[in-house]
Amino acid sequence: MKFQMINHASFLWEHDSIKLLTDPWLTGTAFDNGWGLLAKTRFTSEDFAEITHIWFSHEHPDHFHPQSLRTIPEEYRKRITILYQQSTDKKVIDWCRAFGFQQVIELSPDKWYSLSQHPKKRSSLKILILLNELLSLWSTCTMM
Repeated sequence: MKFQMINHASFLWEHDSIKLLTDPWLTGTAFDNGWGLLAKTRFTSEDFAEITHIWFSHEHPDHFHPQSLRTIPEEYRKRITILYQQSTDKKVIDWCRAFGFQQVIELSPDKWYSLSQHPKKRSSLKILILLNELLSLWSTCTMM
């Protein structure tokens, strides 16, 4: 598994064919221009060509940042899977669907989700959402 810091709370996790981007605040400001990124983001809109999943930890604008999401080309949005916790207001989920993300998964608390399964290696990338926070993200491998 590879792990790369992108900016602020945004990280890229790679395992087999899965490339999971977390909390992509990549450009602009948040909190009514009160916060700005400390460093310029090298991750570009073309880098989304490789992304398979985007996960938002919560709805604050430095984690769910519509301005950054608008930089994702339409053809990439159609195939990227969005992961977000179940919520009563569905604002994040509805926004993502309206903006053209066709695969949106609402994550239930206390349930494991497997994002990939490599049939020969028996490896997977799993996440667990517990109390609306990401507690664990890891690769498990069993040798044949």
